[in-house]
Amino acid sequence: MAGYIGTKAVNLSTTGADIAGDADVSGALDVGGGLTVDNDGSTVLTVDRATSDGTIIDLKKSGSSVGVVGVHTSNEIYISNSSNIGLRTEQTGLDRIEPCFSTGAGRDNGIDLGSTDYRFNDLYLSGGVFLGGTGSANKLDDYEEGTWTPQYNDGQNFNIGAVAVYRKVGNLVWVNFDVTGASGRSSSTINNLPFTSSSTGGNFSGYTGYETLSTSSPIYSHMNANGTYVQLFVGSTSVSINAGERYIGAVVYSTD
Repeated sequence: MAGYIGTKAVNLSTTGADIAGDADVSGALDVGGGLTVDNDGSTVLTVDRATSDGTIIDLKKSGSSVGVVGVHTSNEIYISNSSNIGLRTEQTGLDRIEPCFSTGAGRDNGIDLGSTDYRFNDLYLSGGVFLGGTGSANKLDDYEEGTWTPQYNDGQNFNIGAVAVYRKVGNLVWVNFDVTGASGRSSSTINNLPFTSSSTGGNFSGYTGYETLSTSSPIYSHMNANGTYVQLFVGSTSVSINAGERYIGAVVYSTD
């Protein structure tokens, strides 16, 4: 059977309908049995909501709407289910994706990403993440962990009994180390920390986990501002790691 939509020929058969070329249809068009739209090398389907914001595509199951694709405030595209769990692109120039209701209106603090049963895997960010709030104090912009090599102040390595490690969260750095003095060497500093200390000064601390130094008194660690080394003290007196002496410790300090 053959017919026309506008001036375009429509060939009907038991297997479907074939429209020769473009076709303009005024009013609603109901297609039973499925619709396949195919084009080669150019736009396959154009859906135009001519004058107002709102739903462009209504997705249904058994006759009831289960979701929508639409436009909000002229150029924000959104997709949402009927339970108001959606995402929208923000206005031109803002370069972001936001949670939204099924109308495309923004939805704050109401949609989770993943769950205890169904988690995402790795998350790759070039910037930071805001935790617990939206202020600058809530932004975590760095996390790093690894190993480092404790050295004398002339760049020579200590004899290391265990790998020295560090962990950096934001501007707070935690390092630990296990060093033994090399033959013929003595030093009151442990150098080559993985990050330079803050320029403000006075915000560094440390402790000794185990030591075989010549003193039996507690040994404390101290760092100067803008430094990459830790100094060892008993009270206010500097103490050195001599040949064969072992020092296990940790230091927590901040960076700029």
